[in-house]
Formats: sequence, structure tokens, C-alpha cells
Amino acid sequence: MTEARSTDRADARAARAVLAAPASAALRVQATVPESAGRPVDLAGVSLVDDAGRPSLVCPADHPLAEAAAAGVPVRLWLAGAEPGDGAGDSAGPGSAPRLDLLGTLTAGSDLGSLVSLRLTLEQALLHRDSGTTSLDLATFAAPDLGLDPALLRRWCQHVNEAHGDVLRPVAARAAGRPLARIIAARLTDLDGEGVTLGWIDHGGAHQRRISFVLPAESAEDLGPLLRDALGLALH
Repeated sequence: MTEARSTDRADARAARAVLAAPASAALRVQATVPESAGRPVDLAGVSLVDDAGRPSLVCPADHPLAEAAAAGVPVRLWLAGAEPGDGAGDSAGPGSAPRLDLLGTLTAGSDLGSLVSLRLTLEQALLHRDSGTTSLDLATFAAPDLGLDPALLRRWCQHVNEAHGDVLRPVAARAAGRPLARIIAARLTDLDGEGVTLGWIDHGGAHQRRISFVLPAESAEDLGPLLRDALGLALH
């Protein structure tokens, strides 16, 4: 019987977070020769890229992985996330780091001169956590908007607050239906692929308002235009 695969976006988001910034990686080529099957590959000089949920590797043209990709061999890639509380971001809860187990076929991609890009066409993605192992639906795992890394979104909020803070008070005034003079301060408090949360302080206290994008962001490049549109629409 075929194993059910999770379409839960929270599971997919957790897995994509590991893919975007793994703390460690290991790869084995599933060779057809029994005595060489499963041997680990030296990943020195190899870079991992999250290409919209499609794992890609960049390596020297003479690397053994390039030869393996030319033959279209099956591989298994293990990735470990950051340990909770290691300083890589907000404090996480208790437990060990999540691990991502990717199985698929390695194929040749683009020629980058002295480097080559390799594509890992996935057949299975397993997310291992303290609570158990989850088999991920590959379409959900590859959803474009899941590439919006939380650290990137925090940097966007910080940039807007620091560089464009003067435009936020009028936005807050319109959202609150109050005169601009009554708005003491305003700032973005949260940002994701579907919208932004605006916070402000007036004489009545602290408030928040969620402003949705007209369309979900599918990549980091979408954030600027969508954010400008959202803040502009809030003025009318």
C-alpha cells in the first residue's frame, strides 16, 4: 500500500527551512556495484541551493558528483537543521534539530565554466523530528512561497521600519480612522508571503492591523512590489 504523504504546509515549511540553511549535509550515491553502494561522497567544495523546493548542487566540473549526475544515478541526501537555541535565529523549543532525508536521481544541469549545477529530482522527502517521521507530499514541499525564509522576512521588516518609517504613520492613521497627529509611532511587526501586520501606538494604546497582499508572494522578488501595493492600498 502506498504511504500517505503529508500535504500539511507547516510540515513542508519546516522541511524547507532545513533545506534553505542546513547545519550539516551528507550524501551517498546508491551505486549499482554492491561493494561501492552507499559510499559517502566528500562534499568539500559543493554548495547546496534551494531552487524553489528543488534541491540543486553546485560543484567543480571534475568533481565525482558531476560524473555521477551525467549517468543519472540515484542518491540520498541527508540534511540537519540548526540545533534549538544555537543562536541561528529565534529561540526554538526543546528537542533535537529536525533532519531532512531526500531520495532522488541526480542529473546534470547548467555548465557554469569551471563549475556545474546538478539537479536532484526528488522521489521521496522525509522529515525527521522528535515527534516522528513525516513523508512529505512533493508538490507541497516545492510550493514557491515556502522559499520565503523567516530570516529574510525579518530583514524586510527591519529595512522598512528603519528606511521608510515615515510612510507608516499615515498608513496607520488611515487604518485606524484617526488623524495623523494622534498616531504616536508605527512599524511593521510581521511579514509573510500573504501579507503584513502593521502595529501602531496612539493615545488609546497599542494596536495591530493585518493587511493582506492582493496575491500571495511566490518568491523574495515579489515582496517589494506587493508590500508597496499593500501599504499604498491602505491609504485609500
